Amino acid sequence: VMVGGGDGGLDGPVGLYPALAADLLDAGLGTLRVDFRIHRFPGPVEEGVHDVRAAIEWLASRGIECAGLLGHSFGGAVVIEARTLPRPAALAIERFEAPAAVEERA
Repeated sequence: VMVGGGDGGLDGPVGLYPALAADLLDAGLGTLRVDFRIHRFPGPVEEGVHDVRAAIEWLASRGIECAGLLGHSFGGAVVIEARTLPRPAALAIERFEAPAAVEERA
């Protein structure tokens, strides 16, 4: 689950998310990019968490058993907060730090 910054958008920092999604797909992993319902900066974190939680619950309802959360800027704060809340029992959530190679590619 990829979450962009406070000004919204699905592409992440410098358009990184589409390329990362393609690389992950090549490795057999699907992605879901989430845009916030509210585009205000700084936005209300709790509303962003609601959007991410809705994405997680949508994945769980479709049988997805494991997901990672990746957030940029304001989206990073949102995924950290979302990770602290109770989650669907079948869904394990992991937060990943961007490897240096990905940061350099951007």
